[in-house]
Amino acid sequence: MNTLPSPFIHLFPEHVAPDDDQLAQQIGAPFGPMYSSGQGANPRITAGFTYLGQFIDHDLSFDPTTSLDPRDNASPPMNFRTAAFDLDSLYGFGPNVNSYLYVPTDPRRFVVGGQYDDLPRLDNGMAVVGDPRSDENVILSQLVTAFLNFHNEVVDREDRSFEEAQRLVRQHYQWIVLHEYLPLIVGRSLEEILKETEGHGYPDKPLIPLEFTVAAFRFGHSQVRERYDINSNVQGKGRLVLPDLAGHKKLGRFDHVDWSFFFDLGKESQPQPSLPIQPFISPPMLNMPPEILGPIKSNFDVSVAYRDIRRGQLRKLPDPHDVADKMKLAKDQVVSRDLIWDKMKEQLTRSGSSYDPSGKPVPMWLYILFEAQELANAEHLGPMAARIVSAVFIGLLKADPESILSVPGWKPTLGTDGKFSIVDLLKMAQNQKNTATP
Repeated sequence: MNTLPSPFIHLFPEHVAPDDDQLAQQIGAPFGPMYSSGQGANPRITAGFTYLGQFIDHDLSFDPTTSLDPRDNASPPMNFRTAAFDLDSLYGFGPNVNSYLYVPTDPRRFVVGGQYDDLPRLDNGMAVVGDPRSDENVILSQLVTAFLNFHNEVVDREDRSFEEAQRLVRQHYQWIVLHEYLPLIVGRSLEEILKETEGHGYPDKPLIPLEFTVAAFRFGHSQVRERYDINSNVQGKGRLVLPDLAGHKKLGRFDHVDWSFFFDLGKESQPQPSLPIQPFISPPMLNMPPEILGPIKSNFDVSVAYRDIRRGQLRKLPDPHDVADKMKLAKDQVVSRDLIWDKMKEQLTRSGSSYDPSGKPVPMWLYILFEAQELANAEHLGPMAARIVSAVFIGLLKADPESILSVPGWKPTLGTDGKFSIVDLLKMAQNQKNTATP
């Protein structure tokens, strides 16, 4: 396990794209060329996996010290999460250090909020959690609460010590990440992923590459729907993801998330799909509220598209076409720069801009979205992002001596027939809610 903080790394340090704030502003402008209606569907990936991806991202990396101000990026960025699938965003440093996260009379168990749906909170509504980002929206906060309840259910059902329960929870979470989430987002079977990753190699140290955290694994921003049905009380009256479902406050009367609206729980009604993975962003993400962002210095800062492009520039990400050459991707696995800018110029014109980005390097995050659209039917990641994400996931798991890839023959013990899914986890969490009393 890493000590905190640890440095981020570059996979391709020799291929830095130029810093170009004008390009970031033009392409990422609020309601600019990346604007979408927030409609559409990717039935292959249900809406819940958008937020499971956000949960995973928060488990792997946290960079609270830098900003979009170039002066804050003079020093190399540092990661304040452990580079491992160890749920440190949930557990903190454990009950001996972060005792406020745990029940005083039984420190094996997490404290949870009212009715076991919400995070524990102070009187002012502030969540008491291992990572402040866990409360960014009510969908994510209740997924985090489900993990808290899942841990408590493991403690009760297995009568385990804290350390034993934590290990079981981590390993079953890793099983979900490896066997369910990763194949879904990269469009490959686990067997193919493992074989291909061995052939391409992966980082040999448990550190997070910036090409991963700032570009390849930020595809989820394109999946966020404008509105969500979160339970039957508001079904058909989809609520705006922002600001209506923003976090940092106690759950309201109608804020309870029914997970059958997000994952396939085997009910007659089908869960909502995520949006396709495309170079388009739903309206609320292009005009994010101050309570999410904090102080903003320009009108562009409210757009997640601008923020993602600009952050990539400030983190010195490479030109993706140089990366494609380095990876030796076949010609039919690469989206040409001309195609990307031709399509983007059409969108710029529609948004009222005469800006011409022709010939400029494509921001890596933007390329990741285009390759999913052009090479994967917008259903999963394209070749470059799939390879980077797979390599990082497999590399981090192999670097952890207690992970399911380091323990020979490890199989789930909490599911059925050696299988375990996010639905199994949610059902166990629900059982904790049904049987425990606040």
